[in-house]
Order: sequence, then structure tokens, then C-alpha cells
Amino acid sequence: TVGFGDHSPRSKLGRAVAVPWMIFGVAITANWVNEVRNVFFENTSEHPSTKEDNHDDFQSMSEKGHGHGLTIAEYRCYMLLKLGLVSRTQFEHIDAHFKELESRNGGKGHVTLEDLKRARTSDLDADIA
Repeated sequence: TVGFGDHSPRSKLGRAVAVPWMIFGVAITANWVNEVRNVFFENTSEHPSTKEDNHDDFQSMSEKGHGHGLTIAEYRCYMLLKLGLVSRTQFEHIDAHFKELESRNGGKGHVTLEDLKRARTSDLDADIA
């Protein structure tokens, strides 16, 4: 039967068409369920830990270039690059922006929230963007 059983193919031609049609419908539904599953559950073959690590990217994320590994901040940057969420060019723009902010505020090696607020009122953000 099809649906709730109120309709069923009675002729030989109807049954010959209905059987493949029902099998096709089940296969299409199974494929759709699989695609929905892929949306909600990440495939392990695409997990970032399985992607090949790039030595140059790894070294470029190390600020000191000491070769002993990455700090947590450097590791975050490396993973963003590895996952393709941020490009190398975007990192260069971010670094340039930081260096400009830092130099405008005495070269103290860090940027405060007040430094960022002052930069928003100046033309710095327009130059970097």
C-alpha cells in the first residue's frame, strides 16, 4: 500500500510502476537523511586535526621564531589559518593595525581598550580597512 493504505495499485502495470517508485522514494529519503546528518555532525575526515600541518604556516605564527612551539595565542592564529577562517593577508592587516596602534601609544607591547577607542575616533581604521 501507499500512504495510509487507502490507495494501492491493483493492476499489473500499476504494481510494476509502484514498486520501483517506492524503492526510489525510500532511497531518496535515505539520501536526504544522510545529508541532514552531515550538516549537524562533522565528518571526522574533515576534522582540523586530520588536515596536514604546514611547516611554514606553523613557523610564521611563532612571534619569537624560537622553534620551541606556539603560545596559546599563536596556536589560535595557526588553527584559524589552518581551518581557512582567516587568510595570511588578513593576519598581515591585523598585525599592521596592532603595530600602528602600539606605536601611537608609546610602543608598550600591548594595546588597551582605551587605545582602540581612541583609534576609532581617528582615521586609523579607515587607513587599515
